[in-house]
Amino acid sequence: MNREERDFEELSAKLISTTDGSEYHELVRKIVKKYGEKKRKETLLTLIQAVKESEVRHARSFVIARISELVNEDDAEIAPFFYEMIAQGLAYWSFGGLLKVEGEKCYAFLVDYLQNGDDSKENKGSAIIALSEHSGEAFNDNLPSDPAYWQVLPMEKVLEWQAQGYRRKEPQNEFPFLITNPQTDLEKVMAKIEQVLAKEREFWKVNSYQYNNAVLQVPQKQVIEKIKERWRLPAVYLTFLECYSPARETFLKGINLYGANVLIERQCGYAFDSPDEEFFAEWNADWVVIGDEDADPYILDLSKSDGNEAPIYKAPHGAGEWELDKVADSFQSFLEQL
Repeated sequence: MNREERDFEELSAKLISTTDGSEYHELVRKIVKKYGEKKRKETLLTLIQAVKESEVRHARSFVIARISELVNEDDAEIAPFFYEMIAQGLAYWSFGGLLKVEGEKCYAFLVDYLQNGDDSKENKGSAIIALSEHSGEAFNDNLPSDPAYWQVLPMEKVLEWQAQGYRRKEPQNEFPFLITNPQTDLEKVMAKIEQVLAKEREFWKVNSYQYNNAVLQVPQKQVIEKIKERWRLPAVYLTFLECYSPARETFLKGINLYGANVLIERQCGYAFDSPDEEFFAEWNADWVVIGDEDADPYILDLSKSDGNEAPIYKAPHGAGEWELDKVADSFQSFLEQL
């Protein structure tokens, strides 16, 4: 046994035996980071064993999410694990993994789950989001990124899709977005970000399907006009929306960064229930949610804008009141952190 194999076995053994939640999380991160690519199959088996045998029960969803990120369509033997987790109520992060290993074969199962499964709106919403990403159907368009904020599940769209034979739109494999000669500071940072996104897309490409859809695009002019009617945005952020909008929210480092097409709608659940309604009493009208991380919003504060830039804050959701912590002095520096 060489040094690398010995290190992997030691880390795996510690993961299974530890009863300390903090150590458990750290060991999972370390194993995935160090061996997720080099020893992917072994890493998957270790993580599955940890979910089933570890005494740190409250962290199982965290590990299932890592498993779902690592699997691909060659891991059909792991499908029973995801079915088992869904049956046990650990469904939220299992749907994406199940779709990656089963593909269209599990469509009927998931639609049946949506109709007859548990009553958790969050779990069913997660299933709908996963189905939307895999099939290319826009079931969750104009809904908040966190299904906890959905008023109702878009079941009519799902059932219509079922009636039409689970159609699947052809994935878009061409990514024409390219910054060949960056000049401004924003162009330079976006050129670097696009290089990272391109590598991520290539890594997650399985045959003809892209599991990572972090794509930049230029939105239609009428979309930008609606945004301008609602807010007076600082120039750098507005240029980002006009020229480099994320087509899908999944971005880098676990952050959902909103593009122009969804920016107004994604204020729902934070600023108001609907774009046509009044702001919540605790919400500041100068705040614009530009993205989120596990539903914790990233907020651009227009009251501190100098016309060109504005600081970015982050706040935990569900705390009763918004407590903002500054994460960047400007949107440009926020992007540089990515």
